[in-house]
Amino acid sequence: MKHFQWDNQDLILKLYIQPNAHQDKVIGLFNDQLKIQISARAVDNKANNYLQKWLAQEFQVPKTQVLLIKGAHARQKTFKIKSPKIVPDWLEI
Repeated sequence: MKHFQWDNQDLILKLYIQPNAHQDKVIGLFNDQLKIQISARAVDNKANNYLQKWLAQEFQVPKTQVLLIKGAHARQKTFKIKSPKIVPDWLEI
């Protein structure tokens, strides 16, 4: 699987997250995953919640349509975006 795949109208993302960065930024590919830096710290689920909100904004969907499928306590995460309204340019890296 690439760093993303479509499941009907839903988008599955394989991400490698670097928390506690200076800014939120998509870095590029890292081991068949999309590497993203986020400014949130990885304590008390703050990074996961922050990333969920950030992805919702990027794909213009409600936060409830962004589901963490795998990797709640790891840097490698799999998210499902239900029926994204837009697909950001950075996805096609």
